[in-house]
Amino acid sequence: MVKKMIHVIIALVSIFCGVFAYLKGDVEAYLWSKNKQAAITQSQIDKNKTTDYTGKPAGKDIVSLKTITMWDKVLNNIDYVTVTPKSIQKTNVYTLAPWEDYYTKRRNGTSWRQKATVKTSPIDYNFGYLPYYIIELPDGHHIFAQMNRSLASEIANGQQVQLPLGQKKGMSQTAKTKLSKYAKDYNVSTKYVFYSLDNTWQKEHAQMIFYLKIAIGVIVFFIIGVVLELIAQRFLNKR
Repeated sequence: MVKKMIHVIIALVSIFCGVFAYLKGDVEAYLWSKNKQAAITQSQIDKNKTTDYTGKPAGKDIVSLKTITMWDKVLNNIDYVTVTPKSIQKTNVYTLAPWEDYYTKRRNGTSWRQKATVKTSPIDYNFGYLPYYIIELPDGHHIFAQMNRSLASEIANGQQVQLPLGQKKGMSQTAKTKLSKYAKDYNVSTKYVFYSLDNTWQKEHAQMIFYLKIAIGVIVFFIIGVVLELIAQRFLNKR
C-alpha cells in the first residue's frame, strides 16, 4: 500500500514539474534574442508607407510615448510609435493570433469548428492566442497592449524595456466586454490597444516554440520521475 502511494505521489509531482516547466520555459526569449535586426527610422517608414514595420526595433527618431495625450494623438493603423513601460499587468483575456487559422482542422484537412476569437483563461498555456497586457506610461496612465511574451516577462521582472515599433489597433466588441473589469480597475480605455508583435516572425517560430516547450516539459517530467523513483527505492529498501 505504501509503495503504491509513493508511486502515485511521484507521478503527480513529476506531472506538476513537467507542466510548470512547459509554462515557464521561456523558449521565445532565447529565439527572440537571436533575432538581430537593424533599427527602423522614421525616414524609412516615410519612404515605404506600404511596408509593415510592426515589431521591428525602433530607431532613435521614433516617437516614444510619454503621456496619455501623446497616445490619444496617435493615428490608428497609420503611425508607428514605441514606449518604455514603467510597469505591466497581464490580464486573463486573449485574442486569437493573426497568423492562426480561424477553424480547427480534421485529420483529412477539412475545416471543422470555428475557434473563439477572444477567450479568457487564468493560465497562459495556448500560444495560438495573444494575451492582453496593461502597461503604465511614464506619466502614470495606462493603456492596453499586446507584445512578445518574453518582453512582457522582462518588464514584469523590473527591467527597462523599449518595446518594438507598434501601432494603435482597434478592439472587437467581445474583447472590450471581457476587458471591461480591467478597464474600470485601471481607468484605461478599451477603444484601442498598442500592438507591437512582428506577425511574420511569430508565425515562423510559433510551432518551434510550442514543440520546444513540450520537449522541455517532457524532459523535466522524466528527470524528476527517475530521480524520485531512485530516492523512493532507497527508502523502501531500508525498510
